[in-house]
Amino acid sequence: MHLIILQPTAVRTLVLLWITYFLNYVDRQVVFSFLPALQRDLLFTDWQLGLIGSLFIWSYSLSAPAGGWMADRMARIAVVCSSLALWSACTLGTGLAGSVNAFLAWRVLMGVTEALYFPAALSLIASAVPGDWRSKAIALHGSAQFAGIAAGGWFGGWMAELHGWRTSFYVLAAAGFAWAPVLTTGLRSWAPGGTRVRQETTIRRLGARCYRSLLAAFFAICAVLWMIYAWLPTMFQERLGLTPSSAGFNATLFLQAGAIVGILAGGFLGDRAARSHALGRFGVIAASLLACAPFAYWLMNGTTIGGARAAAVAFGLTSGVMLANNVAAAYDVVPEASRGAAAGILTLVGGVAGGLGILFAGGLKSTLGIAFVFNIGVAACVVTAAILYLTARRRFAAERLAGVALAAALSVTAQQPDAGELRKRYVEMTSQWARDAVFSAGEAAAMENGRKHEKELLEGLDDPLGRRILDEGEPSLEALWSVYPPKILDRTVLGTFTDPAGPMPAHPDEFTYWWNGAISAHLVRGHINAPNQVAAFNTNFVFRVGRQAEMFGRDGARYSRIAYEEGYLPVLTATYAHDGISYRQTAFAARPDGESEGWDIAFVRFEMRNLDGAPREARLHADVILVDQSAVQVEDGHVRTASGPILATDAAAGAVRSHSGGRLTWRALLGPGGSASVYLKAPLVPDAKRLLRVPSPGEFERALEETRRFWRAMMARCARISTPEQRINDVWRALLVQTLVLADGPRLTYGAGLMYNDSYFPHENGFGTNTLARFGLGAYSVAYLPWAFEVSVQPSAAGRKYQNRRAMPMHHLFENWRLTGSTAAYGKYRAALDRIAGEIIAERRSTMRLVNGARPLHWGLLPPDKPGVDLRASTQTVYVLAHNITNCQGLQDYGEFLVRTGLDAERGRRYREEAAAFRADLMEAMRRAAIRTPGRPPFVDLQTLYFRETPEFGPEPYDHLALGRVQGTYFGYWVQMQFQHQFFTPSGDPNDPGGWLADYVEQRGGLVLGNTRARRRPGDPEYGWINNVYNEGLFDFRLRGGDVSRFLLGFYARLAFGMSRHVLTASEGSPFVYYNTRYGGFQNAADSYPNSAANTETLNMLRTMLIHEELRENIETGVLHLARGAPRRWFGSGRRIEVLGMPTYFGPASYTIEPLDRTGRIHAQVRAPAGRGLRSVHLWLRHPRKAALRAVSVNGARHADFEAGGLVRLRPGAEEQSIEARFSEP
Repeated sequence: MHLIILQPTAVRTLVLLWITYFLNYVDRQVVFSFLPALQRDLLFTDWQLGLIGSLFIWSYSLSAPAGGWMADRMARIAVVCSSLALWSACTLGTGLAGSVNAFLAWRVLMGVTEALYFPAALSLIASAVPGDWRSKAIALHGSAQFAGIAAGGWFGGWMAELHGWRTSFYVLAAAGFAWAPVLTTGLRSWAPGGTRVRQETTIRRLGARCYRSLLAAFFAICAVLWMIYAWLPTMFQERLGLTPSSAGFNATLFLQAGAIVGILAGGFLGDRAARSHALGRFGVIAASLLACAPFAYWLMNGTTIGGARAAAVAFGLTSGVMLANNVAAAYDVVPEASRGAAAGILTLVGGVAGGLGILFAGGLKSTLGIAFVFNIGVAACVVTAAILYLTARRRFAAERLAGVALAAALSVTAQQPDAGELRKRYVEMTSQWARDAVFSAGEAAAMENGRKHEKELLEGLDDPLGRRILDEGEPSLEALWSVYPPKILDRTVLGTFTDPAGPMPAHPDEFTYWWNGAISAHLVRGHINAPNQVAAFNTNFVFRVGRQAEMFGRDGARYSRIAYEEGYLPVLTATYAHDGISYRQTAFAARPDGESEGWDIAFVRFEMRNLDGAPREARLHADVILVDQSAVQVEDGHVRTASGPILATDAAAGAVRSHSGGRLTWRALLGPGGSASVYLKAPLVPDAKRLLRVPSPGEFERALEETRRFWRAMMARCARISTPEQRINDVWRALLVQTLVLADGPRLTYGAGLMYNDSYFPHENGFGTNTLARFGLGAYSVAYLPWAFEVSVQPSAAGRKYQNRRAMPMHHLFENWRLTGSTAAYGKYRAALDRIAGEIIAERRSTMRLVNGARPLHWGLLPPDKPGVDLRASTQTVYVLAHNITNCQGLQDYGEFLVRTGLDAERGRRYREEAAAFRADLMEAMRRAAIRTPGRPPFVDLQTLYFRETPEFGPEPYDHLALGRVQGTYFGYWVQMQFQHQFFTPSGDPNDPGGWLADYVEQRGGLVLGNTRARRRPGDPEYGWINNVYNEGLFDFRLRGGDVSRFLLGFYARLAFGMSRHVLTASEGSPFVYYNTRYGGFQNAADSYPNSAANTETLNMLRTMLIHEELRENIETGVLHLARGAPRRWFGSGRRIEVLGMPTYFGPASYTIEPLDRTGRIHAQVRAPAGRGLRSVHLWLRHPRKAALRAVSVNGARHADFEAGGLVRLRPGAEEQSIEARFSEP
């Protein structure tokens, strides 16, 4: 038996709400004890007496859906407390009523106001208690209903006899007003569930046959119940001759006493049946409904007070069992997103039935008699019980599975009552792991050394440490790490590939794999600052070893750190030594047939080996932690939630497993050199269909080998790159794999985890899409491309960023065609692209207006808009230069595409001509707008043309881009993005705005150790942040301008600090200065590791280093550069560079550069593309000691077209060219 003890907050919540619900029922029920007095004082007729109950029930029932709507969209504590105050006011008004109509009107208002309470109260309870207690907690809360009915019946009759019926309403209203502040204070001291939430409700699963049969049964029992509640006291007075107080006492006490016991027992019976009975709670409901029918008949037709009391107890007991399970049974066959609707419809059906029962019993009382109407209701109970039983036998198994499968299809918890609290717990739990870590001596020394440079890193305007590295020679990874440590405590994801040609998967998320081998699953959502935000990974597996349960990986001196198998495969390995035992973990994700409905499954193996010469006991522990603090059950090799879905399965070879609470422990007595293995499987979402099978060694090995085979084959499709640096050889493949794992079907998703998990940005991810084509994955690039159009070309999708976004797909389309030859996206989006081109031209023309007889700065620019960036910086409506650059370049690129493809050459030429004029106006505007300050590069802000006049931007240029105004940080981001569009071409001209922009970023705080600076996060003022996404364009600009060293600083900065040390993961933004020297630069749960845009920018830099097309304003000149950015040391003895099958605009290119031989020669083989438009191939042979190139031969023949600096110009052609280069020693 699994025992769960409720937390004090849950107990307090239940007590407060029980008292409130008790008052709710006393207030509505008290009237039925003095109906004869109302006939006497206010002249009610029999039909009007019937309306007292009917109007209340009808207004209550009809308002219940509105109450559910409010509970889902407003603060639930406020809804509950407001409902109490409002119905207390209605109670007071009822007591003051002076006519039948006034009395009935107040009853209607009471029904409306009391209806607001129930949905919100149940939501608060569901948030406060764990899953194993939910049905029982609802039953306990429901017991207040019966206590309230009993108390109301007695209190009404007693008060009417002593002080008159009006006094009862006055006293109850006063009680409600007095209780309201107590309730408010008590609930507000407990945060969960009090927050505002929103949930999109799905109705289609409410057509389940079991649910419809339940509605019919609920209609029947409610009609009978409300006839009893309303008319039993009157019948006792008339048939048994009891006084009003005695009739009220006997009609309510025994009935409600039985009901209270029944509803409490029903909660236990229902939970047990849900776990063990084929019909689940539906079987309990059908049996209890059938059992209550004869007691109901006896109750309304008996002639002795003793028999009536016995029948009342028995009927209350059996009907209570049914009522305890109605809502829970409905939840068994409808998805979680439809539960509010399901409960609301149940309430509506029950209310309509009760109202009709009361009305007809009252109206036919003097003709057919109440007993006749009541007996019809009893017969309906028997019939609907039978229907429910038969329906459940045929349909429950299928509909239960369908319901839970649809709920699981969300792959998240649709309604977390306090998502902020869940996130806080999750972040704190994972951060504590880092605080417990012990670092190796080398790691600790690197962090201590880094602390010496932190003040200079944070405050240095022109990246002084980066300049120092440049002064010492070409930058390298080792040079950067000698200054500052990398992120050691890193993390990555476990996931699988989904075909971009297919639909968006139902379960697109990935597991998080932590630095200590811990694994997090089941991403949940809730309302934090907006609806449906990612809150936490609810299911977490933390591994520990030894008798003292030391955290796996805690001590860096005994830990290998996590790593990819073969350097890039999404198979994670880590080894930890403890007390003479080696614990080796292997983890990966797969999707075995028949064990999921689209979600991934994590496979984990621990191999335990005795390293000692004497026998030793190995102990491995797995703590299964649910962030929502619900309980975990373990049985028969399965780890389950309290409600039944599977969280994990396990098996062992040579070890014995035990468990205590949520901790699994495997023990193995190992002889010298002996070993044992433990296997664990965990679904990404709790497996409610129980598809997950217990693992076996054979299954693990087969799944592991299939994972290896798949990703090796995927990388075999790519271009092949081999450099003298193993980290680079691992990086390019690992980043491609990470990016493909992050992608969700047709969407190249931006990030993972708690930030950007479902995000896509057409600039960053659009460029990333074409990066895949640059590395040989052209078919995938074509498949991912349409998503950039979907979020950009319509104002409704692009929102406030429409002016900036709309032209981005034009650039991506052109680039994709140059790399793949595909025009597929054009066929689908042609009309939208032509419309956008027309918009750009028309909007540009609209600003061609003279001001005071002269052309203003904004002549020919787009109309003012808010910069399409973070809302914190997008505060003013201005002439946004960056938007103009994006639109100008997009228009030009679309024109080039139409001309070159021949799809619409005439239109394309018009667009090119318009773009050329647009460019001229833009460059003129930037030159005129530049602010020139002595000692600084000319300043041009790409966010606002009229910088000095724009509030929150001007009047003076930014002193430090990262430490001043928020807009300053975005200055650097905008510069980088426009460089990526290739709008600016390096020229060396001192009047070139492109050069000004690059210089200002580098000289005014835009970089730190070659990384882009970012603003500090709110509440995190101490750390100096970097942004690992926005600088590829800047360093590309530098390399194209011939500055190889500065390019290499940016490239190696990404390898050193823009990604983690061991599994090469990057976030858009991450704390850096004053952070990497604490907790090993721990990659916090709140940051978006890994990030596909950071990945693809790094890949682009590697590709530019090794191969790039020469461009002038994004038009290729016909020159292809090979190895232009390769470090000189790569050309030294014992080194080799190989690039095979790299796609270019002209076709695939390959080359190999052999190491410097003993005679001082460098050998190379080049297979240039044969594509049209290629005029020359520039091979760069950069001697490690800067020796001058003095002779070149190609295919054995003397070759004269070269330069002493190492440039060899080759003619294009399909045949391989063998190059021998001789150098003069320096």
